[in-house]
Amino acid sequence: MYFHALPAVLVVAAVSLAGAVMPADEPVTRATAHPTVAVSPTTVPRGHAITVTGAGWRPRANVALLIGPPRSEATRVATVRTTSRGTFRRTLTPPAWVQAHRGRWVLLACRRDCRIKAVKSFRIVD
Repeated sequence: MYFHALPAVLVVAAVSLAGAVMPADEPVTRATAHPTVAVSPTTVPRGHAITVTGAGWRPRANVALLIGPPRSEATRVATVRTTSRGTFRRTLTPPAWVQAHRGRWVLLACRRDCRIKAVKSFRIVD
């Protein structure tokens, strides 16, 4: 007796910061299953730039970069376009309103109204 593999249906619910849920019919692919973002350096003196890198995103897609305090609203500071491999790299200087407050900040990379996202924290120091 032979068994044929049938495509499995995956239902994934991803809750965004605003509480929105990804529709069950949203296709889950390797490129959107577990996107990542990294910030370097993670401790940055005021006025200095950070490098933001990402992987695992949908190829040739726009990804919004937002910054905000932990557990609070974030503001868009840039938009990047991913490569054909779903990666991106962007160097940016945090805006003056971020640099005015030392401490921990959160960088959020997101697509589709933040239904697909990755988060990394960094610290502003004197």
